[in-house]
Amino acid sequence: MDTTDDMISKVMTVNLESHFWIVKEFLPAMIKKNDGYIVSIASMAGASGQPYMTDYCASKFGAIGMMEALRLELKRDNKNVKCLTVCPFYINTGMFDGVDTGSFFGFLDQHHVVNRIINAIRQGEEQICLPWLQGPLVYIAKGIFGTAIGDQLVKLLVGWETMANFTGRKERNAIHATQVKKD
Repeated sequence: MDTTDDMISKVMTVNLESHFWIVKEFLPAMIKKNDGYIVSIASMAGASGQPYMTDYCASKFGAIGMMEALRLELKRDNKNVKCLTVCPFYINTGMFDGVDTGSFFGFLDQHHVVNRIINAIRQGEEQICLPWLQGPLVYIAKGIFGTAIGDQLVKLLVGWETMANFTGRKERNAIHATQVKKD
């Protein structure tokens, strides 16, 4: 309820709509060449909701759904263009400064994530979760045992207060504060 309409729109534009624009720009040439790889950096937040991240989770759920539908369309049409959806936990880029990653998982090293993506492309993978067990564990638990068990796993593995002290990148916050003052 605290998220402004402008911020909701920005999150959706950056995390979801941009996928459509990029795909529309590059996919026709890939189809013509009958080769290529489309990679989406979605998020573990698109696999399972998290308190205080409603807009972000919605945008990442959308990115996962878009990539799955596109992957199936390309497969159905026998196109040799592959799709890879990457669902990482928090990456140590500064974007999530102030986040408490919970007791089981720390921040992912950005170099590890990049190397894992490159390896996934080389191996022809279609979706990866980082860390590898977290996403599938929640998916499976929700599918077999229902949302109550899935919710408890999210609470146990990540925590429900993860975003309570979120500050984000300090330099971006300073730039944003300066822009707000000018407006």
